Amino acid sequence: MISIERAKPEDKESLYALFAHWDMDYVFEYEAFCESFDRVLANAENRVVIARCEGRPVGYAQFFPCDELGLCRFYEIAELLVAGDARSRGIGQALLDHIEAVARENGVAEIKLSSQTYRNRAHAFNERAGYCNFKTQKGYSNTL
Repeated sequence: MISIERAKPEDKESLYALFAHWDMDYVFEYEAFCESFDRVLANAENRVVIARCEGRPVGYAQFFPCDELGLCRFYEIAELLVAGDARSRGIGQALLDHIEAVARENGVAEIKLSSQTYRNRAHAFNERAGYCNFKTQKGYSNTL
């Protein structure tokens, strides 16, 4: 049985364990994760939910509302991750179903997400779940 619940401060360690295995080619700094975890959980509109299977954290998602000029409010899924050994068991779909239910409850009619170009399994999952690729873009950053 899969349960989805909002993350709590005591979930920090188990969520970091999932988060740190998200991209094995990148080293995630624990201190930066802890600071961001506390900041994100302090913002009521920025939600982190954890999927548990038999009490064990097996996935999570982070989503939040976006308000842009000229567009209706939408939810952006910033992260959606299922542990490698728990994939293809309906956990990702359960996370999406939860996010979609929250969106409906709050009168939000659209959800957007993005995925790195090389994450072909994620793309296939997103499309099976009814999400369509609406653009191709490049991302830019400037460290200040």
